[in-house]
Amino acid sequence: MGTKAILALALVLTLSACGRKGQVDPAFNAYVRDFEAKIGVGVNNVDISFRKLNAPTIGVCYSGGQFNQINIDPDFWATMNESGREQLMYHELGHCVLGLGHNNELSTLDNMNVEGSIMNSYWFGNAGYYAKYKENYKKALKHNTVVEE
Repeated sequence: MGTKAILALALVLTLSACGRKGQVDPAFNAYVRDFEAKIGVGVNNVDISFRKLNAPTIGVCYSGGQFNQINIDPDFWATMNESGREQLMYHELGHCVLGLGHNNELSTLDNMNVEGSIMNSYWFGNAGYYAKYKENYKKALKHNTVVEE
C-alpha cells in the first residue's frame, strides 16, 4: 500500500469516528445519565464495559486518545451496593471525562475523618457516609474540591 493510500485510510478512519458517542454497557447507562445531569458535562467518546481486572483494581480509566475507555471488574461490581457502584462510576468518569487525578485529602463528616473526594485513590462507596452525603460528594467533584457537611 502506497503512502497516499495509507494517509487516505487514516483520514477515513479518523473522520468516521467524528461525532461517535462512546459505547456504554447498559448496566452503566443510569450512572452516566446521572453524572451528566449532576456534573453538567456530556459523557462522549468514552467506552464503558465490564472486564476482569487484577485485584486490587476494581475500575480503570484509559485516557489520552481520541476515545477513552473505562473497564469495571464484573465480580467486584456484583458485590457492591448501589452507593458503591455510583461512587466507582463517578470516580472513573472523573478521570476519563473531567481529567481529574486522585485526591486523598480527608474531610470531617459526623465528627469522623473520612475520604474527602470521590477521586480518593481507594474505593469507599459502600460506606454509610457516602450514601448519606453523596449529593455533597457530587457537588465537590463538580468543583474539584472536597466534601463538606
